[in-house]
Amino acid sequence: MWGNTASNGPQIYLSWSSITVSYSDVQGGWNGTGNINANPLFVNPTGGDYHLSSGSPCIDAGDPNFVPSPGETDIDGQPRVMDGNGDGVARVDMGADEFVRIDSGICGDLDEDGDVDYDDYVIILHAFGHSVGQPEYVAEADYDDDGAVSLIDYRTWFNCYRNFIGNPNAPVPTPPPPPPGGSPLPVPAPKPIPLIQPISPTAEISKSPVREPTQ
Repeated sequence: MWGNTASNGPQIYLSWSSITVSYSDVQGGWNGTGNINANPLFVNPTGGDYHLSSGSPCIDAGDPNFVPSPGETDIDGQPRVMDGNGDGVARVDMGADEFVRIDSGICGDLDEDGDVDYDDYVIILHAFGHSVGQPEYVAEADYDDDGAVSLIDYRTWFNCYRNFIGNPNAPVPTPPPPPPGGSPLPVPAPKPIPLIQPISPTAEISKSPVREPTQ
């Protein structure tokens, strides 16, 4: 439940009754088992595309005990339970869409849409500073496989982006223009990340602990 308006409150309104909410992404938070309060990272909500993008905290975050009925599917007719985050364990996603993991084979393409752009930049910014077990953690953005998305991973992604667009000195991506009548996309920055120098695509990435940038 994200980006909605209730009669009294942003997402859920109760006058006298009670409700049990569990394993749900509720903007502003809601008490209940497995609930989270994190941007679901829809593909294009301003354009009406509410599918989950790669890196969404809703992927594989639903009820771990959920067992679909025979033949049960999501809104697209795809199997209801799949291993969306690639950890080897199939678990239902939050919401009506089951994310389908597809490897585009392009370095830096975190949303696996065939390019490296602002959408991928948003994903690594959301994941930066988070580790395994936290809903914001994105395994695809953890390039050195140390269980946390750190400055080394950001450097690696930034280098992939610069290589993809063919400009070794390119700055960070900028948001695409909003659709007619729409609002500009916000630039999420949970932590300030310093600009970095390009690194060689063939450079070996150290797996030693890395101190994250301080604010």
